[in-house]
Amino acid sequence: AVMRAVIQRVSYGSVSVEDQLIAQIRHGYVILLGVGPQDSDKEAAALARKIAMLRIFEDDQGKQDVAKSATEKLVNQNKVALLSGGYSSACTNVIAGTSQALNTPFLIVTGSSDDITKQGWQYVFRGTAAPASKYTGAFWNMVEDVIKPKTAALIYENTDFGSSSAKGFRADCEKRGISVVFDQAYEHGAIDFKPMLANMRNTNADMIFAVSYVMD
Repeated sequence: AVMRAVIQRVSYGSVSVEDQLIAQIRHGYVILLGVGPQDSDKEAAALARKIAMLRIFEDDQGKQDVAKSATEKLVNQNKVALLSGGYSSACTNVIAGTSQALNTPFLIVTGSSDDITKQGWQYVFRGTAAPASKYTGAFWNMVEDVIKPKTAALIYENTDFGSSSAKGFRADCEKRGISVVFDQAYEHGAIDFKPMLANMRNTNADMIFAVSYVMD
C-alpha cells in the first residue's frame, strides 16, 4: 500500500476547483491525501482511524501546563523522534525547554518570541518564520515613504509575543528618530480597551502600532 496523508491543523480551510468553492471548515484538519492503485478500502479505513485518534489539538487552549504534558507524552509514550509546531510563544517556550530536557529536536513553526532561540538550547531550531522583533521589517519602507510619522503610539498584549514585538518596534523607532508618545501593554484576555484607547487618542500620535491577537 502507498496511501499517504499530510495533515495540517487549521483555524479555517477550504477546497476550490476552478474558482468554485467545494468545501470549507473552521477549526479542524486539512488533509492532503495520496492514494495509489493498490490501496483498498481496508487501508483507507485504517488510515482514517489513525487520523481520528491523533491528539493534534491537545494544547489548542494555549495553556502552558498542557503544552508541557503533551510534549512529555509525545516523547515518552509515543516515542516520536522530532517535534514541530508551537503557536503561542508562551507555549512554544515551554515546549522548547521540555524538548531540550528530553534531548528531542524541536522545530519551531510559529511561536516567535526572540528569547526562545536565545537560550543556547542545542535541540531547538527555528524554521523560516522570522522572530517577533523582525516582524516590522517589511513595512518600514511604506511607513517612511507614505506616512512619514514623527510620533507613534504602541499597544501590545503582555505576552512573550507582544513584548518581543514591542521591543523590536521601540528600537526601530529610535533608529529612525520617531518618538513613541504612548507605550502600554494590556493583559492577555482583556475585553475592555476603552480607557487605554482614550488615553492613546489624547496623544494624537501620527501612527498606531498594535501587537495583538485576532480576538483582541
